[in-house]
Amino acid sequence: MSGGSSAAVAAGGDGPPGGPPPPPPPLPGGPPPPPLPPGSGAPPPPPPPPGLGGPPPPPGGGPPPPPPPPGMGGPPGPPPPPGMGPPPPPGLGAPRMMMGPPKPQLPPGMSEKKLYKPGKQMKRANWKQVPAVKLKPDSFWVKLKDETFESEETCRRLEENFATMQAKTLTKTPDSNKPAKKVKQLKVLDAKSSQNIGIMVGSLKMPLPKLKELIMSVDFKAMPDGLIQQLINNLPEQEQLSALSEIKEPLSELLEAEQFGVVMASIKRISPRLNAISFRLRFGEMVDDTKPCVVAATEACSELRNSNRFSKLCELVLHVGNYMNAGSRNAQSLGFEMGFLTKLDGTKTTDNQSTLLHFLAEVMDEKYPELMRFHEELPHIERASKVSADAITGQLKVMEKSVKQLETEVELSQKTAVPGDKFF
Repeated sequence: MSGGSSAAVAAGGDGPPGGPPPPPPPLPGGPPPPPLPPGSGAPPPPPPPPGLGGPPPPPGGGPPPPPPPPGMGGPPGPPPPPGMGPPPPPGLGAPRMMMGPPKPQLPPGMSEKKLYKPGKQMKRANWKQVPAVKLKPDSFWVKLKDETFESEETCRRLEENFATMQAKTLTKTPDSNKPAKKVKQLKVLDAKSSQNIGIMVGSLKMPLPKLKELIMSVDFKAMPDGLIQQLINNLPEQEQLSALSEIKEPLSELLEAEQFGVVMASIKRISPRLNAISFRLRFGEMVDDTKPCVVAATEACSELRNSNRFSKLCELVLHVGNYMNAGSRNAQSLGFEMGFLTKLDGTKTTDNQSTLLHFLAEVMDEKYPELMRFHEELPHIERASKVSADAITGQLKVMEKSVKQLETEVELSQKTAVPGDKFF
């Protein structure tokens, strides 16, 4: 080896033959290296800093080759370590890492079930599947062959009966530009009143104009008292009726309950009218309920006044009472209230073993036996004893008041009569 070559080797250069040795890397903060002589070509790149390594540049000192086009991959890499197998073929990239779990192995004699594709979206049979891992060769489900029931007719009927309801796609038509239908809202009545009235109107099964006609014509045959009572109980308050009468919208734009209110408000003095009609319908029944009680009480009073035996009984009680009351404020009484007869057993004997009632009974039995049969002259007394005087008086006052109200309504309806009004 010549001295020049030895010097080059000693300098640590591994440059290509025939070219100048690469310049040493510049020192930090030092001057740049001197330029090369003309005609010597591009300078070779400096060696990489210690620790970075890297392949040497190709012979000739040219620039590095451009990167490969996308999708073509790079140059072949180093061979895999022993035992790792060959690398994947070019263009396929790295193997996929997101792989689903392998399907569990089915027991012998069992195969996967058929994957059906119905023509319609079906409702679901919400069962819980039996996992394949729980199936054993002798499991119940291994022996089943559900495909034996498969038929086109069965599938068709399933689709007809268990297909989910699909929302209909609205095709645009000339009418599709019409404004949306208004949602009816309550204007006067509250929700609870509206609900009650709606139930009542639905039970009538009668158009509202027809109902108004019956009320105006006072058709008693077509309007039983039960119907009138329903109307009275569900009739809106007078303030609500006044507000409903001011509504100008067509009935078709109102809820059914307020339609009813508007129709009722169109009848003058509807509340007193309904009460008068109800009284007229119930008058006969009220008389029938009251008359027997009045008759029984009247006849019983007449029998008491005219009964000779009862008079003698009262004479005996008055005599005994005046004798017992001698020297008191009740002495020498001219009479007593009839209620005292029901209290005769409240006066005890001295030994508390008997009462004044028992004493009078013994006296009558011994000396005046005919008085023991005084009840034979009072046939209505038992029924009259069950009559409440307060109840009869109250019922008669109600009837009297209703008669006066009816007379007033008739007079007013004559002054405000409209065509078709037959109230008077």
